[in-house]
Amino acid sequence: MLISSIIKSFRCCDKYHLALLSIILIQAFFLEGHYIRRFKQWESPESPQRAVGTSVESHTPLPCVVETEEHVDDGGLAAAGAAYQGDGISGGNVEVEPVEDTQEERIQLWAPPPTRRNHMYGHIHIAKTGGTSLNGMLANKFERICGNKGNSFDAYAANELAKKNLVKDKVVSYYQSTTYKRLDMGFEDCDYVSMETDVGAVRFWDGTFGKGRLHNMTMELHMPCREPIDHLMSQCNHRKRKLRCDAKTDEEFYTDIMGCLIFLKQSDRRNRYDHRLKGLFDIKCYDFKKQFTNYWDKMTQLLQPRRVESSPFVKRETNTPRDKATECIWQHPDLMEKANSYLLEKVPYYQFCDTCMGSENEITVTEGTAST
Repeated sequence: MLISSIIKSFRCCDKYHLALLSIILIQAFFLEGHYIRRFKQWESPESPQRAVGTSVESHTPLPCVVETEEHVDDGGLAAAGAAYQGDGISGGNVEVEPVEDTQEERIQLWAPPPTRRNHMYGHIHIAKTGGTSLNGMLANKFERICGNKGNSFDAYAANELAKKNLVKDKVVSYYQSTTYKRLDMGFEDCDYVSMETDVGAVRFWDGTFGKGRLHNMTMELHMPCREPIDHLMSQCNHRKRKLRCDAKTDEEFYTDIMGCLIFLKQSDRRNRYDHRLKGLFDIKCYDFKKQFTNYWDKMTQLLQPRRVESSPFVKRETNTPRDKATECIWQHPDLMEKANSYLLEKVPYYQFCDTCMGSENEITVTEGTAST
């Protein structure tokens, strides 16, 4: 094929060109024969080239393993050099001894945990449990954090502006928004989702992630649990309401309690927790007081660190300072007990935390103290 192409390219017949053509034809003849022999050698199943470089059955390159320096010694280099002669590989049988290695001996680069590709974590953002700070700090520290109070993709810029006092106190993300706007952005590339749902817990979590709706990925939900009375008073402070410790009837006292709750009443269509979630997801709980210690350490093992983070993190306050001295309930143990019993009876969130905390489903439980 090569020779015929050269002959067709010459359309003259003077002596000079005929002599030149003769030389080219002779060179082409030997060159073409050389490559034909090399090709046949490669096709042979006994070919040492194929034995070393590819799989005979699949004709695909064998996987490359990166070894540490201790696996490369002078003998290995000498054997590799002896296998090559000139511009080709010497004939004969080439035996490659397998190299034993362990995972610890390999060069370790960061790689996603095995569960990352088909597993996600969800933070049920209960009002007044430090969720805004948690969402913002996670987004500033780790990749693929998604929430209406912090997103990894713009957390650095948002915190840099906060450091310069160029944003409002509550802004943790340029895209801090309602659930509907965050839904428009999608969760396909998220590892951790933190949401203040304003469409109801079941409608959001089940409607978005339930039964593998999001590309067959599974979701594990995490619930922060705070001591009921302290949590109640924090909500009252946020709503700028007070409990009447001198209420004439229990009904008046209970009305004050329900008036302080933020998206926790079972009748509220925007409730943040619903017992139906337990039948739809694996739900874990964690101690509100340990979310930046034990819980943070746990998530550090599961999430990918950012390449660059903005430091120090500027906390965005969403509540006015509390003055516990003005909260009369702390001087009335009987009212504290009455309020606690009422919350456990009427509010699903406190019921869940009461059974979860201290059990094997508590993320922050001290080792060896979990109850079954």
